[in-house]
Amino acid sequence: LVYSTFLGGSADEFATAGSADKNGVVTIWGSTFSTNLPVTGNAFDRSFNGFIDCFVSRLDPRKTGKAQLVYSTYFGGTSWDQAVAAMDVDAKGVVTVSGWTCRSNFPLTAGAFDTSFVGGGCKGFVSRLDPSKTGNAQLVYSTLLGGNAGDTPRCLSVDAKGVITVSGETTSTTFPTTAGAFNRNINGKLDGFVSRLDPSKTGAAQLIYSTFLGGSAKDSAFAIHVGADNVVTVTGWTFSRFFPVTVGAFDSSFNGGQDVFVSQLDPSKSGKAQLVYSTFLGGTSTQSASAVSVDSSGVITLAGVTRSWNFPTTKGAFDRNGRMGSTGFISRLDPSKTARTKLIYSTYLGGTRLTGVSALVVDASGAVTVSGNTHALDFPTTVGAYSRSFNGRRFNGGDAFASRLDMLPTGVSAFGASSPGCKGQLAMSVTAMPGVGHSNFELSCTNAAPLVTGLVALSAGRLQQPFLFLGAGIWVDVASPVFMLIPVPSDARGGARLPLPIPNNPALKGARFFSQFIWFGPNAPKPCPPFGVSASNALDITIQ
Repeated sequence: LVYSTFLGGSADEFATAGSADKNGVVTIWGSTFSTNLPVTGNAFDRSFNGFIDCFVSRLDPRKTGKAQLVYSTYFGGTSWDQAVAAMDVDAKGVVTVSGWTCRSNFPLTAGAFDTSFVGGGCKGFVSRLDPSKTGNAQLVYSTLLGGNAGDTPRCLSVDAKGVITVSGETTSTTFPTTAGAFNRNINGKLDGFVSRLDPSKTGAAQLIYSTFLGGSAKDSAFAIHVGADNVVTVTGWTFSRFFPVTVGAFDSSFNGGQDVFVSQLDPSKSGKAQLVYSTFLGGTSTQSASAVSVDSSGVITLAGVTRSWNFPTTKGAFDRNGRMGSTGFISRLDPSKTARTKLIYSTYLGGTRLTGVSALVVDASGAVTVSGNTHALDFPTTVGAYSRSFNGRRFNGGDAFASRLDMLPTGVSAFGASSPGCKGQLAMSVTAMPGVGHSNFELSCTNAAPLVTGLVALSAGRLQQPFLFLGAGIWVDVASPVFMLIPVPSDARGGARLPLPIPNNPALKGARFFSQFIWFGPNAPKPCPPFGVSASNALDITIQ
């Protein structure tokens, strides 16, 4: 535990989102009931405004004492303002946040998309603060987003151009949509929505895309990811038996009381073709997703909570034991595959009492770090962890947890390290457990340069230290009696797959081999490697 602090006043606070930059400076977004929340002299608003306010606080653990709080401000109107798990902090420290407000005097900026509080219910808002500015100039953008009833943003993403994509739920029949959107009409009593705002434009032109997303019952989007190609991936929960799904989805049938959905929209397309992928995910009880990430090859990782004993899991996953109570899940889908092979990894995570995953990060190696809350005394911990004992109350409160999974099935383990490629670290993985008769087993790689040729090295031996080939570290033993190189191309996203169907021959069980991707070209300026050669991490694979 390298840093830990309380943050709050004499009443209640709820931190709903957080972000840390490369220097470890932490920005927190949340809600407070405290009139004496600690604020700084350079704050946008130093006074508590109403029943519940939002707040933005920034801590620099490199400083000492009170100087650690480098920025802290209230943010809201004179009634109820609620922060949600929606925040983005750019490289310059500019903070974009979202939530909902029940008062017309919520702070807004001139020329924003919507500055009129009309209709019933509370309205969504999207706001941007720049702590490097002074006074009221810190609020560089703030708009309402909603219609004639209640609207709740749940998540947001900001691209390199500053365009904000926000998603959530609405009961408003007049929620603003754009011409040519996937769906311009509310479908049930509560619908999901996806909206894109460009603050660099003025007035109504700021809303560049907005659509409903849902079926005839209740639906809500809780997590979002926007790729470099502007494809929007959203996930959450649905009660709608007829939630829109696409041909070739992993699961096109509603499973139970409440299902997870995973949908991808491409606003560059027109009409219904904007929904490029959509699937159900779940068992026969209830489940909800609260976090999602998409890698450079388009593979989707999501996490949340399920009460289904038959939530879909994959062979060789960390935990396949279904439970009747609530437990966490982490799943990985590949929309480029067909039907059931789209689910390439899925596991439960929890114990014998309630556990839920609320956030995730996928690193360059493809491993996943998740956090959430658990009431389980038997929640899985690892040797040498910070705390292996349950500290809270089993029926009220519970403990926070942080867990890291390599997302590799039984029979596969990673070793070595990737040498930097043109698009970052090269992550090697598999798409299934390496079992006898598994015809869908494949090796995969992400973050390669797009549309180039590489090699997959297969060897019966591995090295403890790599040898360098034009700057790339090679971890498989090229001097092994069994060694081969197989050409493989990367796709337009820099991803690659090598099918290695495993014959249904029991004699293969226990066979072991080692593998690594090696890429050639382009010999381009940084960030490409100087000689145009890069290599992934390596895998140790034993057939089950």
